[in-house]
Formats: sequence, structure tokens, C-alpha cells
Amino acid sequence: SDLLFLFQWADILKNGDEKMLLFELQDSRRCHIALRELLEDSRHVGVVYCDLDHFTDLKDALRERTKSQSMALERSEELLAHLATTIVNVAGHDGFVFRYAGDEFAILVPNRREAQILDLAEHVRSEVADEGHFEGFDITTSIGIAGTQNIERTHTVLIARAQDATYVSKLTGKNRIVKCPISEADEKRIQIARDAGNRSE
Repeated sequence: SDLLFLFQWADILKNGDEKMLLFELQDSRRCHIALRELLEDSRHVGVVYCDLDHFTDLKDALRERTKSQSMALERSEELLAHLATTIVNVAGHDGFVFRYAGDEFAILVPNRREAQILDLAEHVRSEVADEGHFEGFDITTSIGIAGTQNIERTHTVLIARAQDATYVSKLTGKNRIVKCPISEADEKRIQIARDAGNRSE
């Protein structure tokens, strides 16, 4: 398996280069490849999906304050890189972290019990909340969890179910953890929000 040397996290973190770490994490395609490998090699795999709360509001506020799109982007990327480092520091010993898209991260956790995965997710949630104070904003993360114990063992289904659970977290208060399977009521809630074009940032 090529999983063990996907990233040289330790070297990057030792050098304190948070922007480089953020760059190295960015690859949803590699996330799916890694998840496929883990599903072949592991007894159980959990996906912890993290979507930062209020990050779009922060970028809009920075753009308004600085009157500069480029400066707002640079400042928001600094925070994003710092929070990515926070997530890797918490989860990197137990799982593989990917920047799935924008301010969304996927953590792939092989061969851990559901209780251990929940503990890891709670640690991530707590640390992001502690580190997310920036420019008057309190950036937190909504988290969804899906695992092979109760979900079909395919990479696309696992990611999609974890994303759905994250969306439920967004729609029901943010800065919380929701695990699959989600209820029929929550599935309807998601459909209504999507039909209305609500991303619930």
C-alpha cells in the first residue's frame, strides 16, 4: 500500500510551514484513492468529515474591511492553514487527513472502534473551536461521521454519507457531531435545504 507515505506531515509540521501543509492536503481525488485502498486492507474504516462554520462570512467580512479581494483571500488562507494544522495535529496519528474542498476536510480512520472515532471527532471539534478565533469571528466546525460498520463499503457511499451527516450538523446548530445513519426526518431536512439552495454556512 502507498498510504503510509502519502504525506511527509511530520517534516512539514517540524518546519512550521502551515501553508505548505494546507497545499499538501488538498486533493479529493487522492482521498478517494486512499479510501479505496483502506477499504481493501482494513477491517473497518471511518470517515470524519469536517466543514468549517462561518468561513464564508469571514471571507466576505475581510473583503469588506480590507477593500481587497487578494488581501482577504490571503488572510483567510492563513487561518485555514492554521486550522488544517490543528486538525492534522489531532488526527494525523490515527488517520489520514485530506483537504477535500475549500474549507472542508476528510479524515480517514482505519481499524478504530466507533467510540474511538467519536472521541477523535470530538477532539477535532474542540480544538478547532479553541483555535478559530480570528478577526472577531469564532470559526468552528460541523462534523459528520460515517463508518463501514453500518454503511455500504464503497468509497463514494462513505464520503457521501459523511457529507450528509455534516450537512445535518450545519442545519441543526453547527459546531456539533452527527453520525450515520441519519434519520428520515434529517434526510427530508437536507432535501428541503438543497432545493432552497441553502448551504447553511
